[in-house]
Amino acid sequence: MKKLLYFVVFMMLGSFTGISLTSCLNDDDDNDTIPVITEADKQARLLLMDGYYGGYLYFVNDSIQKKDSVAIDWVVSARDSSIHVTNFPVNVFANGISNIEKHDLLANSNATFPLTSNIYFYSNTYGDADLYTFWNIPKDSKVTFSITDEQGKEHPVEIKFQEQLTSMNYLGYYSTDYAIGFFKKKKIQCYYIVSDIIIDSNVYTINRVFYIYNGD
Repeated sequence: MKKLLYFVVFMMLGSFTGISLTSCLNDDDDNDTIPVITEADKQARLLLMDGYYGGYLYFVNDSIQKKDSVAIDWVVSARDSSIHVTNFPVNVFANGISNIEKHDLLANSNATFPLTSNIYFYSNTYGDADLYTFWNIPKDSKVTFSITDEQGKEHPVEIKFQEQLTSMNYLGYYSTDYAIGFFKKKKIQCYYIVSDIIIDSNVYTINRVFYIYNGD
């Protein structure tokens, strides 16, 4: 099981920013049979996934130019087919912002916010019946909150999420990242794509991919 999950992880890492998700949502091999997911299958999968998870949020840390992580919690709810992250940290969004003042405003914040995303299962041809693949789409395409700086001034912040991101790496190759997730035997891995962060009406395009994972 670890080998399969690590294979999925490594297939999703390694772009210029350090994290690149290239998902095979459909397989072009006509010899592969893509199974149909029935409503009963969906409910059975959700019941199996239902529960509390503790793991890590992974991201690229600009200060060390490497993948970094921070502890995070989430809940999968079979009742509403959703993933509820209870404590998404604000400071990870400082990465990718070149403006020093705005970067430090986020980096020095201890604030967190809840984030809910909807689960939409899709079929895959990995050949493993225990491996579930799904779209992980934030319920709201943007999250808004305020941060108070050391002088007591409030700064409105808006974070925009999107379902996919196509970008070119330093070798000149294009790749597409998707807001999807994987589940196998209580191990779950979900991706979030952030396009823009707006602070005090100033727009900063970061195009970053973050993911949560509760594996070793």
